[in-house]
Amino acid sequence: MTTTRMRQGALLVASVVVVLSGLWLSTQAFGAGAVYATIASFQFTPRVMVAHPGDMVTWTNNDNYPHTVTSDPSTISAFGPNSDVEYPNGIRPGQSYTWIVPVNAPVGVTWYYYCRFHGAPGDGTSFGQGMTGAVTIQQQQ
Repeated sequence: MTTTRMRQGALLVASVVVVLSGLWLSTQAFGAGAVYATIASFQFTPRVMVAHPGDMVTWTNNDNYPHTVTSDPSTISAFGPNSDVEYPNGIRPGQSYTWIVPVNAPVGVTWYYYCRFHGAPGDGTSFGQGMTGAVTIQQQQ
């Protein structure tokens, strides 16, 4: 084996180690935990969830009707949960919707959400009417 090939091999191994280390560190630094909620009997359970930056929040529709997870209008709603993109006609029975909390989400912020079909938005700082819920962001322990 030539010296050039040995250097290329060593460089490849080093690159793989750096990439894998970066992936491991990003999941450690940002949690990448999982939070689950169910949709049944025209309500989100739990109604209020706690998540951390980088967590995956999943809602599963166990009801007999389609529902949505739509952020209330507010200054941060563009980054909040919005199942309408993936499910424009609602999350059908048996389907799940997953939202990843932005890794730069401010600790202490609460995203309020509602079902477009069975609820109404709040003002972005409190619950709306009907089928509503919230995700509060806390610091990773």
